[in-house]
Amino acid sequence: MKTKLRIIHLEDTPSDAELVERELKKSDLLFEKIVVDNKEDYIKALDDFFPDIILSDHSLPAFDSMQALQILKLKELGIPFILITSTMTDEFAVSIMKEGANDYILKDRLQRLSTAILNTIELSKLERERQKFVELITLNEKRFRALIENSPDMVTISTEEGKIIYSSPNIKKVLGYSNIEFESLGGRDLIHPEDYDSFIQIRKSIENAPGKSFNHIQKVKHKHGQWVWIESTVTNLLNESGINAYVSNFRDVTDKKLAEQQREFDKSNLDALINNTEDLMWSFDQSLKLISFNETFKNIINSALNIELFEGFPILSIATSEDQYIRFQNYYKRALMGEDFIEIEHNKLPADVWLEISFTPIRKGSNIIGAACHSRDITKRKLIENQLNNSLAFSKGVLNSLSSHLAVIDKDGLIITVNDAWTKFGLENGATPLQRAGIGSNYFDVCKTAISDGVSDAESVLTGIQSVMNGLTNSFYYEYPCHSKTEYRWFALRVFKFESDELLLVLSHQDISDRKLSEVERVKIINDLIQRNKDLEQFAYIVSHNLRAPVANIMGLTIALSEDSSVHYDKVKLNKALDFSVNKLDEVVNDLGSILHVKREISKQREAIKFSSLVSDIIQSIGSMIDKESIEIKYNFDEVDDYFTIKSYLYSVFYNLISNAIKYRQIDKKCTIEIMSRKNNESIELTFKDNGMGIDLDKLGGQIFGLYKRFHHHIEGKGMGLFMVKTQLETIGASISIQSKVNVGTEFKIILNLK
Repeated sequence: MKTKLRIIHLEDTPSDAELVERELKKSDLLFEKIVVDNKEDYIKALDDFFPDIILSDHSLPAFDSMQALQILKLKELGIPFILITSTMTDEFAVSIMKEGANDYILKDRLQRLSTAILNTIELSKLERERQKFVELITLNEKRFRALIENSPDMVTISTEEGKIIYSSPNIKKVLGYSNIEFESLGGRDLIHPEDYDSFIQIRKSIENAPGKSFNHIQKVKHKHGQWVWIESTVTNLLNESGINAYVSNFRDVTDKKLAEQQREFDKSNLDALINNTEDLMWSFDQSLKLISFNETFKNIINSALNIELFEGFPILSIATSEDQYIRFQNYYKRALMGEDFIEIEHNKLPADVWLEISFTPIRKGSNIIGAACHSRDITKRKLIENQLNNSLAFSKGVLNSLSSHLAVIDKDGLIITVNDAWTKFGLENGATPLQRAGIGSNYFDVCKTAISDGVSDAESVLTGIQSVMNGLTNSFYYEYPCHSKTEYRWFALRVFKFESDELLLVLSHQDISDRKLSEVERVKIINDLIQRNKDLEQFAYIVSHNLRAPVANIMGLTIALSEDSSVHYDKVKLNKALDFSVNKLDEVVNDLGSILHVKREISKQREAIKFSSLVSDIIQSIGSMIDKESIEIKYNFDEVDDYFTIKSYLYSVFYNLISNAIKYRQIDKKCTIEIMSRKNNESIELTFKDNGMGIDLDKLGGQIFGLYKRFHHHIEGKGMGLFMVKTQLETIGASISIQSKVNVGTEFKIILNLK
């Protein structure tokens, strides 16, 4: 079935369009044609009509065939174009054909139109097919070039005489030469002298073998002088039409060769290591067949059992007894199950030998493919242990009766023996900074672990032990704390050499807690006596100073009243003065009673209190004052809120500090009081901070906590509060300090001991 041709006819004269229509109908062509007479309709027809061919008059009112061809070229549609015109010069015919017209027909010769259309379409079809073929060839060539030029391999093409006529760009990347430089070089310039003769010999072997290839590895000289390992494949394509040359592929295998050399070195090095030892080494697979073994293992087995070992030998066949067979079968099974462990073997035949054997799984990824074994002769160490045990047997009972914790370590820090006190301490106390590790543990490792955990004493202990071990000193003594959760403890470590052929040290940890506690108690008693002496001096001062004035007044007034000359008015006045002095004396006596009461109640029962509860109770007790004066009290005891002490004393301290902050506030500023706690290593720090009047510490710092010392005389007070605060705090073993600035505020800091 014929397909209709789709034709665009670009013509502005209807009669000429009709002539073309009539001529086409005369022919045997099946067609569908649209006529356009302007640029816009022409472009629309190109986009929507999808023509097979375009027929065009040359000259239209606002458009011509040249413009039509240019639009067609811009759209790259490749549609055949035939010019139909009334006249045509040779020059114009040439120019229109150059612009892309396929043919031209004069309007007075339309009889050849159908033939021209068919020929043009056929030629256009052939041209498209040719173009596709050319594009395919170009694409294949580009792909081939991309493959060659982007491949990590280098490619060369050389003549039968060996002259290089092509080299791929990767030559420069691998060998540093430009293509021109590389193609100008000969084989002797490039190939290492050690490899050149073998290269020529192999190449000659395929000169008469068309299509054959050979592989060769040789060292090739880099442009900068170093030698590069190159693996090459040369193919004889001399008889291949269009090639007629040797085609060679090269790749840089320097890293591979170096890795092989390193593996060979490592293997030789490993062989030297494992064979230059008296230890036995062997490995086996999942089938319990030998994989590898060192010379020592091989020679021992051969000498003892007259068995010549080889790779694949059944390892359990070297067992010398049924018991040993079962034991090692179990050992090997554990290792193949993934367990890494050490066992001690004692063989009495043919000689008394002690062996320490380690079993380590061999893994490949997540799979266990075998196990490696390392056997070390520890007979000497065992004999020393036995000698020690024999020599210590007599004194063992004596050592175990000692309260000191004793251990003996070797030059590597390994604990060889301990007494019962050492073991008992370890069982009862578990991990401590310098824990009593058991026999077989390494005491040096214990110290190093303690150092990494931040125990400062551990570094001093390790240094001291090593100084004795290295002969820098004959002995070492060190005292250190080792407190438990329930008691304070101190120990004294003594280190000295053990008399034996082997270098051994004795470590003795002696409990010196009683002495240390006595020292602490003695210091405490001394400090208490010093404080009591200070208190006594203060009390004597109070008695002599504060009682003197009212007593003197009373004595003077009594004498005055006894005189007959005193008038009635004077006696009334003197009686009032006497009454005032008696009250003042009573007040001082009461204050002294309060101070003595605080001192006497040191043994008063202590209890658990909460700082937040004390502040809350005080706020509630003075709530009306707080509301009236708009006092802001902020407190934060999140870090520590609990303490064990005499509640009434601490309540009094809190009350005095809070009430003083309110009493000595600045009238023109809102009073703010901040109270908070902070926990240190062995104490609790409480701070009371306000924004009140403040105190000039430069002038008055030494009087702050004195009795009857007042610093703001315009406000009513006795000067007892801060004295009682300090007295009560010292009674419970605490201290207080002050920071203050006039018109800025005051901060009191209380330190409560946790011991």
